[in-house]
Amino acid sequence: MGATTTPNLSARHLRGAGTFDRGGITLKGTQDDDVRQHAHGVGTLVTASAGDHNHNDTDWSRVMRANGQYTMSSTDGGAANTEPNLNDAKPMLSAGAHTHTLSGFTANVGTTENRVYSYGVNWIIKI
Repeated sequence: MGATTTPNLSARHLRGAGTFDRGGITLKGTQDDDVRQHAHGVGTLVTASAGDHNHNDTDWSRVMRANGQYTMSSTDGGAANTEPNLNDAKPMLSAGAHTHTLSGFTANVGTTENRVYSYGVNWIIKI
């Protein structure tokens, strides 16, 4: 009989060719599966409360106030009080255990419709 022109439609959904309000498929064309555009809220996501930490190490364990007093400059109060006070350093304190609140939505992704992997056909209906 010769070569066949029957397409392999394994694992494909037959879809009528043409256009409609959410796009269309061409005759003998294919469309990949996809999900309609949508987003997700954060739901009940929470962070762990293991935030107790500080930033001191063996070399840096104190924090200084920038008030322009007792500075390296020749005049205290100079440079708009932005220089650190070398006489008033305090230990770095712990940040304490804490959590963070999440808000918002995930990215809005997808196409115009939910669909399975499709192959375009012309429907012939005999009445």
